[in-house]
Amino acid sequence: MDPWANNVLMTKRWFCVEMTDDVYYIKHYFESTDYCLLVTNLRQVWSDTAHAPDIIAQATRHHLDIDSDDQVEQLLTELWVLLNDLGRCEFQRDHPHGNRRKDVLKIVCKENKGIASLTWTFECKPVDDASAVLYDHFISPMLCMMSNKEGNGKKCLDDAWLTGLAAASKAMVDEAAAAAAEAEKEERESVPEDVQTKQEESASPSIASSLSSSQNKETPESIAEEETKSKKRLEEEIDEERRQHRQKRKRVFR
Repeated sequence: MDPWANNVLMTKRWFCVEMTDDVYYIKHYFESTDYCLLVTNLRQVWSDTAHAPDIIAQATRHHLDIDSDDQVEQLLTELWVLLNDLGRCEFQRDHPHGNRRKDVLKIVCKENKGIASLTWTFECKPVDDASAVLYDHFISPMLCMMSNKEGNGKKCLDDAWLTGLAAASKAMVDEAAAAAAEAEKEERESVPEDVQTKQEESASPSIASSLSSSQNKETPESIAEEETKSKKRLEEEIDEERRQHRQKRKRVFR
């Protein structure tokens, strides 16, 4: 990540926006001739940094006539206002060559004022040192906040937090399993009964044929091996019964 952007964003607050496909956390910095953004869904991290020359070039692509520092400053003021109303922004993911790890996150902001309108797209690219950036900007401050709240001065989560995380993880897994089961149930109920009967009837011959084919594949070696396994299981069961009887006799004659 750009060192300048990393430094100026370090003390900026996070904003949260919930979209249909994901939940994003974003922090940003706007100055008279520069801006930078940091965005994460807690799995990936993106950033967008631009200075005056970059902003002028981007303005041209957005069909805006910007050619002075005063106009750049005015534009950045408008963009700051747009980005502070994240509910009106669109978050789009582009996957170059189908590679999700290299996807670009586009934040499209629009504003209409009568006949005038402003549309701007922030193109946030993946951060190479994503894990370090996420730790410095999100995880480390969160740990510091919790340790100060509890007054223990530790930089690690205590047992209560770790137990809570495990419980939350289990609840999420159970919730996902319940949702999958409910979806499967609804899918079955949506299929007419006569169609289900036909599907079951059509499936039966295939099961029988698979059984017959598996039986036809048996060889003398496989039969002998199965007999050996069966004999071994029987001997183990007999030994277990004898062991249980011996234990009963010990209890009786104590």
